[in-house]
Amino acid sequence: MPSPTIRKIHFETIIGIENNEARQPEYGGRYLLWHPKQILAAIKVIRKNLKPAWAKRVMMIMDFEQLATQGVDSLVEANELVEKVDDWGAHVISVHANHPNPLHAHAPLELGDELLYKLIWNLRKTGLGKHHRTFLIFE
Repeated sequence: MPSPTIRKIHFETIIGIENNEARQPEYGGRYLLWHPKQILAAIKVIRKNLKPAWAKRVMMIMDFEQLATQGVDSLVEANELVEKVDDWGAHVISVHANHPNPLHAHAPLELGDELLYKLIWNLRKTGLGKHHRTFLIFE
């Protein structure tokens, strides 16, 4: 009796590196990889040194609220990245879309949150969602 046909299922695993949070102010800026520029540089080095099939699977998860817990202004950081890195958003697979709050409160979003819109738009200008499916996560 012939064996049943086995369908080949293709799973594409993404390795997402997210910027850390520092809930307690004394830990702000003390992690090895917490700054988006650092994470982006690490991803580019990893991609350069991996086999091409795997290289595109290493991506960034951007969390502006967790960036705020490090004691920096998320919009200032995002504007600086847009000016200096033209492909920042192209390396992002997901955005934890919360209003940046250093207390990490996960406060409800207000309708028309202009700051969050500007942050996501900065990512879009640098490639977010233009080359692969991207996810916005509202926590």
